[in-house]
Amino acid sequence: MTSPAVIFKCATHLGYKRHINEDAYLACPELGLWVVADGMGGHNNGSVASQLAVEQINLHVKNGASLVNAIQNSHLAILQAGQKNPFNQGMGCTVVALKIIGQDYEIAAVGDSRAYLWGNAHLIQLTHDHTLVQSLINQGVITDEQAKIHPNRNVLTQALGSTHHDEMAIDILNGKLHPTEQLLLCTDGLTNRVNDAKIAALLAKQNDIETTVENLIQAALAAGGQDNITAILIRLC
Repeated sequence: MTSPAVIFKCATHLGYKRHINEDAYLACPELGLWVVADGMGGHNNGSVASQLAVEQINLHVKNGASLVNAIQNSHLAILQAGQKNPFNQGMGCTVVALKIIGQDYEIAAVGDSRAYLWGNAHLIQLTHDHTLVQSLINQGVITDEQAKIHPNRNVLTQALGSTHHDEMAIDILNGKLHPTEQLLLCTDGLTNRVNDAKIAALLAKQNDIETTVENLIQAALAAGGQDNITAILIRLC
């Protein structure tokens, strides 16, 4: 039986407030691999960290590593780059990576770059943010609405290159992608400016995949474009 073909669209935008795009992405359909990484704002060389992450994940997956091992190795590579060059000390990034074989997919993530599943007129956030406010939500200390205005809403609890963790606690999940569904990988430059309801509404229009991704980027820009914005949309045909 022939495996379904994968169609996808990737896009990134500097935004209106940043001078450097610290996001990076990778599309490697021959490996069934897609990755989005977001350099940590306020840290040295976030763009170097995110680019190193996608390159290392690509390299290790190509050599047969699992997503979890590839991400762990990219974390170590970022730490080593910081040790070798003082200018790179403290750099880091978030990451969300997708591997598809046939209809089966695996997603691994660290930080607050997200993966969503769209299908049956519903949008489901598959990944969980590694942030302080998400920890507080999980503990029942604050609500989702309070999290949106919390002064520490952008504080990450872990990221690749974090010197506080020698080994990442990588979230991993598996599923089966159906032809009526789509997977969205994105950085917080999208999700901090465009809420899930708006993302769902844009996906529900069922435009061609290029138009849909462009509409997502434009929605984040229309909402202020405060950060770099990156999105990858994937579906089967």
